[in-house]
This record gives sequence, structure tokens and C-alpha cells, in this order.
Amino acid sequence: MHRQLLRIFAILILPACAGAAFAQARSGAWLMGVLRDQASQHAAQARAAHDEKDAAAWQAWAGLYGKFSQDARIQQVDAVAFSRNNAKFNQQEALVMVRNGIQPAADLYNASAQMWMDLAQQLETGSGTPRVRFPEQQMLRPIAGLAGTPWQDLGGHHAADCQVLAQRAQSCQSQLAQMRHHNLVTGQGNGFPEVMQLRQCDAAQELYLAQCQQ
Repeated sequence: MHRQLLRIFAILILPACAGAAFAQARSGAWLMGVLRDQASQHAAQARAAHDEKDAAAWQAWAGLYGKFSQDARIQQVDAVAFSRNNAKFNQQEALVMVRNGIQPAADLYNASAQMWMDLAQQLETGSGTPRVRFPEQQMLRPIAGLAGTPWQDLGGHHAADCQVLAQRAQSCQSQLAQMRHHNLVTGQGNGFPEVMQLRQCDAAQELYLAQCQQ
């Protein structure tokens, strides 16, 4: 989501307010908009190179990021915290994929974790719009049925492996329960990790039901 720059006279008269507005603009939703815009640029470049397959893949990722950018639950989450939580989440998901023997998905999650950590570091410098270093090799290699990706609704080996899908859904719910218990006991947590965990659990459960309970 692009934010309009403050007019020069407003910056001169209200410098403190301008700084506060800038800080508020750098939210998780704003950052998802940045990813959407830069993925769309990749799509345009692929179309210009007459690579329709990659163009379609990038446009699908842009659509996914755009959907997240509209989520009101992350509009108040600081972009740095959002990036670091996403990095941690992707690292955890990579371990789940390794345990279940889905190495391509583990590679995608590990590469995504690196992308999010890089974004956090760029944002912490206080610079403007960060450059998203997408893990292109992994993002352009479809993994059928992988929840939370543009390939979630694709059929294939991974989507049909009901045992793996069931284990993933159960593991996600267990982690969510532990997270909620920890937050309840300690009174800590900003709510964002729980929101992301809940979203992934819902996606995992929906995928399992769609593929294995028909």
C-alpha cells in the first residue's frame, strides 16, 4: 500500500506529527503492500521478456500479498516486528516440512525466513521503502497443495498425502494451544504471532478437509 508523502509546508510546521505518521505508516500491512508492488514489478518484467509462466507465478504471489495487506489485524503491527515474527514462523515451518519429508517446501520456508530477516534489517536502518530480495528460485517452483501459497489449491503428490497434511494440521493446533497458554499465563505477546499461527492452522485444516475428507 503506497502512502502519500506529506506536503512540504506540513513537514515544516508539524515535524513531530510527520515523524509519528511515518512510523505509523510502516506497519505490517504497509510492508505486505510493498511486497505486492515489487512482486507485480517482477510479473511485468517477466511479461516483457515473454515469460508468461513466470509472469503468472509472480502475479499470483502479488495477489496473495495484496490480500494480506488488507488484513486489519496487521495494520497496527510494526513492520520490523512483523518481519521478525515472519522470519521465526518460516523457520518453524521449515522444520515441520523436514520432519514430514517435504524438502522443497522446507527450502521455500528457509529462503523466505532469510528474506524476512533481510527486510527487518533494512527497516531497522530507518531507510525508506526496502528492496525485497525474493527467493526467486523457490518461489517459482510450485509445490502442489502447500498452505499459505498460491499453490494451495493445486492437486498433486503433496496435496494427496493425507497423513502429512493431518500431522501438519495437528502440529499447528498444538503450537497454537501452547502459544495461547503462554500468553494467558504471562500476559505477554502483541497478538500478531497468534494471528499468524491461527491463519496457518486454518489453512492447514481447510486443505486437509478439502483433499482428504471428500
